[in-house]
Amino acid sequence: MEPFEIVDKLGRKIKLKRETIWHIIRRPEMENEEDNIKNCLTGPDMIVESPKSKSVLIFNKSYPDREFNEQWLMVVVKVLNKHGFILTSYRSSRRKQGNVIWTKK
Repeated sequence: MEPFEIVDKLGRKIKLKRETIWHIIRRPEMENEEDNIKNCLTGPDMIVESPKSKSVLIFNKSYPDREFNEQWLMVVVKVLNKHGFILTSYRSSRRKQGNVIWTKK
């Protein structure tokens, strides 16, 4: 996985920094997920606000072809103005709950 910058579904520039990559790939299921992380940011099923901080958004995308415990991909982003950076990304058996900012129709 390499650092990158991409424009998310809401038009913000989001960066994956080198120092965050280790935090993500220490989970074995996340090792080859760079393309899915990008897809989650540009085409999420839902974006929710973290209940702990309004400046943290959680992008949710379902991958129904995956095992049940890895069906949902979460990308957690800290947003400052029109820019943001990825804090972490992980797989889950269910989507993250919170104040819905955007949802796929």
